[in-house]
Amino acid sequence: MAKSYSSAFLAGLAGFAAGVAVGILFAPDKGTTTRKKLKENFNDLADQLHEEFAEEIDDIKSALNLEKEEKVGNKPPLKRGRPKTRKPK
Repeated sequence: MAKSYSSAFLAGLAGFAAGVAVGILFAPDKGTTTRKKLKENFNDLADQLHEEFAEEIDDIKSALNLEKEEKVGNKPPLKRGRPKTRKPK
């Protein structure tokens, strides 16, 4: 499942890069306007990636907490009091 996310991400990133390259080559605007648009697009992409990675990180944290709770639940209870000593033979 993680592999499908990474391949989709790479495909999206490649498509974005190709779109930017074509857009720059055929841009009818001045350089300053084009740079401003690129900056906005990169900021949008950064925001989108941040949201997606934040969701993935939350999912991973949830999974780790579940594992931790399962491990804690399976441990035998701690014995309290003084340790028993053996009597010498």
